[in-house]
Amino acid sequence: MDLSDYRNKIDEIDREIVKLFERRMETAEAIANYKKDNNLPILNSSREDQVIKKVKSYLKNPELMEGAEDLYRCIMKISRTYQQKKMSACRTLNIVYSGVPGAYSDIALTEFFDENFENGVNKINVKTFQDVFTYLEDEKINYGVVPIENSSTGGIAEVYDLLRNGNYYIAGEKKIKVSHYLLGIKGTKIEDIKYVYSHPQGLLQCEKFLNNFPNWSIIPYNNTAAAVKLVKEKGDKSFAAI
Repeated sequence: MDLSDYRNKIDEIDREIVKLFERRMETAEAIANYKKDNNLPILNSSREDQVIKKVKSYLKNPELMEGAEDLYRCIMKISRTYQQKKMSACRTLNIVYSGVPGAYSDIALTEFFDENFENGVNKINVKTFQDVFTYLEDEKINYGVVPIENSSTGGIAEVYDLLRNGNYYIAGEKKIKVSHYLLGIKGTKIEDIKYVYSHPQGLLQCEKFLNNFPNWSIIPYNNTAAAVKLVKEKGDKSFAAI
């Protein structure tokens, strides 16, 4: 056999895999309908662990154990997302995010769910990342939206810690462009500013700019959009927000 013969064999196997994948997802949809009718949660961790154990027992080649587990973890993640979409198709989703309306998490939430879900969305905003995960303990909350990383400063450690410390899974992602602005009340000039508020990530991302103004007091706040709201409420030209 030459390379083209092997590739043809791979193509044939892939066709069979796709057929089986579709059959599996059809069954996942039936399970979603059953769970919806019986008010059961999407995630069953013990069942997923059982599936992984069975899959490994079917293998003849022990070198493929790790790969098989990775494959089925991925398949089950896809299945959970698919089931959630089916279960949520006829009801309003309750989604919690950190920040105030207009925050980057709010923008990501709106764009992601407008693209992936046809049903209505009830948005609930909270102050901190911890609050998002606390709300997720309530079975009435379907999803939480938090930032997990950015191209300037990398991963957001607090969010990773919260994910690790609880029984949570990433169901999807939305990449958005972050554009920061220095904002003050109407009529504010650079020389008026004494205090700058923003989320620590926003401050880090603008560190090069802020270093040009060593006399400013840089004050971390729980959210970029909330910092803007604070400055507006203060009505003082010495306060600004990123």
